[in-house]
Amino acid sequence: RHRDPLFAGDTILGISDAADKVKMAFAQFKSRNTEGGNMKAEKQKLKDELKKLNATLNDYLARNYLGDPYKPNVFADWLASHQPFHWCAEFYEVLYDDKGKFKGFDVVIGNPPYVVYTKKDSTTKISVADIYKLHNYKTLSTNNLYAFTIERSVGLLNPFSRIGMIIPISSVSSSNFESLQKIFSKDLLTWQSSYSNRPGKLFDNVEQRLTIFVGEKNNNEASTYFSTAYKHWYANDRPYLFPSLVYEKCLLLKSEIAFSKIGNRVENAVKTKLLAFSKVNLGSFSDKYSEFTTFYHNGPTYFIRSMSFMPNSGKDMQPSSHYKNLTFDSSLGNVPTCILNSSLFYFFYKNYSNCRDFSEREINAFPMGNLPEHIIYALNAIGKELEESYKFNREVKNRVYGSGLIYYEEFYPAKSKSLIDEIDKLLSFHYGFTEEELDFILNYDIKYRMGKELGESDEA
Repeated sequence: RHRDPLFAGDTILGISDAADKVKMAFAQFKSRNTEGGNMKAEKQKLKDELKKLNATLNDYLARNYLGDPYKPNVFADWLASHQPFHWCAEFYEVLYDDKGKFKGFDVVIGNPPYVVYTKKDSTTKISVADIYKLHNYKTLSTNNLYAFTIERSVGLLNPFSRIGMIIPISSVSSSNFESLQKIFSKDLLTWQSSYSNRPGKLFDNVEQRLTIFVGEKNNNEASTYFSTAYKHWYANDRPYLFPSLVYEKCLLLKSEIAFSKIGNRVENAVKTKLLAFSKVNLGSFSDKYSEFTTFYHNGPTYFIRSMSFMPNSGKDMQPSSHYKNLTFDSSLGNVPTCILNSSLFYFFYKNYSNCRDFSEREINAFPMGNLPEHIIYALNAIGKELEESYKFNREVKNRVYGSGLIYYEEFYPAKSKSLIDEIDKLLSFHYGFTEEELDFILNYDIKYRMGKELGESDEA
């Protein structure tokens, strides 16, 4: 019995014997190749031994899937449906040295399938999971083929390997992909760059926010990684997108809910000071019995739309399902609404979310600390002005649905940016930001946030 990196546990003795025979056949083939002459016999011998190893591995894998013993006809069906591919047999001369020691691939690159494992096909009503069952994968909880592909690829690397793939941004930000993030933080040293899908896209006509990671095999106990800022760009700037990338060295802290998208020294400083208040987060002040309600839109664009009043509550209007509400401790008043509208919170959201969905996860995790009374008072005063500004700048739109004509309100936070800046200045004092750090927050993504308003419907 021996332990092989390609398997989850101890393998059966037959695999060891078959592998030893392949090792000897490979050594003989390589020796004859060096000496010159007719290699036909040695080549055939190697093929035969690899075929036997494949059969032995199929048997081992089938026992894991079908149980021991299994019926021959069941095995035949399983073999046809799963078509097992054994890397150690198919690429023996690459993965193993002359002594049968595992080497692994030097480089693995790819664009794996972004396919939900259990999602039913709209036509066949069959999912990948219905056809092909996976066992013993650490990333099964992600329920996506691209995570499985990365896990398998990492298992095939040697200690000096390089790996690189382009994958959805959920890989480094979503709580559903924590098992994959553990592989990134513990088994690899990675360089991560993340890209929006607006105004420009990495792939034309593909509405995906993506992360490109390159990495090297590493026992990364310190959870170190390198990151760029979250990238927006216009189509005309595409030739300069990759040449302009700058990576910042980061450390994944226990207080963080995911990898951050930090791209320079100032961003790192802001993140560090913000996380110093993590012991008391915004979620700590949640109170379902409070009368102070915050309404927020769960599909942000360049601003978080948050209000202390219920949107779409006028005559002939229908409440939007995209607006969610939370209630907080009454001692804060409308402070949570102010925080959610701030550029600082937008920075936090962009760093830790998938940059598409907005949920209680990011709200609850925001490091707030204990705000001094005078800042709470000042924020409440600005909050009232912000509410009036939102109401003054809103526009009533309509859309025809199957059920009839529906009216709704659109809000434009960019028109209230001066008030949002005042909120950020107060928060900056609380977190101890320098003038340089405050200036960064006030102008975060300003080129795109203050550009042409997207005018997205709150019903979208």
